[in-house]
Amino acid sequence: MARQPDRNPDPPARVPSDVAQSLDARTRERGLVAAFRAGDAGAFEEIVRMHRQRLFTIALRRTGNATVAEDAVQVALAKAWRHIPKMTAELDLSAWLSSVVQNAALDQIRGDERQKRLAQSVWDASPDRAERRSDQPTARASSAEAGSDAPAAQAELGAILLEGIAALPEPYRVALDLYHVQGMSVDEIGKTLDLNENTVKSHLARGRTLLRSRIGARLERGGWL
Repeated sequence: MARQPDRNPDPPARVPSDVAQSLDARTRERGLVAAFRAGDAGAFEEIVRMHRQRLFTIALRRTGNATVAEDAVQVALAKAWRHIPKMTAELDLSAWLSSVVQNAALDQIRGDERQKRLAQSVWDASPDRAERRSDQPTARASSAEAGSDAPAAQAELGAILLEGIAALPEPYRVALDLYHVQGMSVDEIGKTLDLNENTVKSHLARGRTLLRSRIGARLERGGWL
């Protein structure tokens, strides 16, 4: 006697809802990337809406400051706008954006640290530096770093320093910019400018002294020195 088929076969296994949503998101993401590569600017706006909050959360964890984190997100999105159309390989956009925003956040942190070191080096060029302790934070620096106005204070400091550097004679301007703004080492600067190590160090020292004479009073008034 022939076997009768089961009247109640087991239903097909269901894909968990979170997995299904993830697959749907990846499919939609790939479609948006393809559309943007084809010239649809609106597709990029949709990519931004999909990822902005997640990128901000990543940057905020790195920097601990909402304003700096937002700056990092803007840098990451600008890089995405430039580079996604040039990418030909299959792109895991979510992972790529995560990496880009983390690097942007670290660059923001490093930039702030370079500004602080440059402000310190300007103070060190003061002839009366022995009368003050270099390891004692100023009232403005302490309150700014601890309070909500830290990003604004850091931006103001950066603007003063960059303005001062830009007004220096070319040899000193270039040396200070490469060392303090671009983060290059003395050796790297020497190779870039075809100068020996002693000449680079001389340009840096003279540039700091001249910068101190020009903007030192402004930094003191602001409480950074």
